[in-house]
Amino acid sequence: TGGYGRATIGAEGTEVYITSGTGGTEALRIDSSGRTLVGTTASDSIWGLNAALQVEGTTAETSAISVSRNTNDGGGAFLTLAKSRGTSDGSNTIVQDDDGVGTIAFVAADGTDKEHTCAYIQAKVDGTPGSNDLPGRLTFSTTADGASSSTERLRIGSDGAILVSNSYGIGIGAATNGSASYP
Repeated sequence: TGGYGRATIGAEGTEVYITSGTGGTEALRIDSSGRTLVGTTASDSIWGLNAALQVEGTTAETSAISVSRNTNDGGGAFLTLAKSRGTSDGSNTIVQDDDGVGTIAFVAADGTDKEHTCAYIQAKVDGTPGSNDLPGRLTFSTTADGASSSTERLRIGSDGAILVSNSYGIGIGAATNGSASYP
């Protein structure tokens, strides 16, 4: 009362939730597996993953995550994806050639589930890593109409070479077997 909002922390079995506002709308839930759920009360498997942080909504505002940096300099905000071959938190065990480092996947409901990508961008180790030496490549993959999985369409290698692959053999440089590379 008196113009102040209200928050409640509660529990249902092994799950914890926080409600906000006078209507008691659930704002956040930690489920029995330790997943943090925002905008939903149940974990949703996307691309075969039940992620540790899940945000669901019905508007742009309720289904978005933002990261902002407010400093009087040229620096911007960061989204960092990291990989180690270690088996415990905080490990720095060296990765190996061709290890996946991070993936940004674009997944949509197909009428059955949300298990297939329409496209993804992936970073992989591209050579032999060493102390402060980590060669990498980026690949861009899309899914053709009628297909159930994505195919690599563009690669930027650790040497700066660009590989474009498609069924028409059109690309940068000289095309061979449906792909072309530059330089």
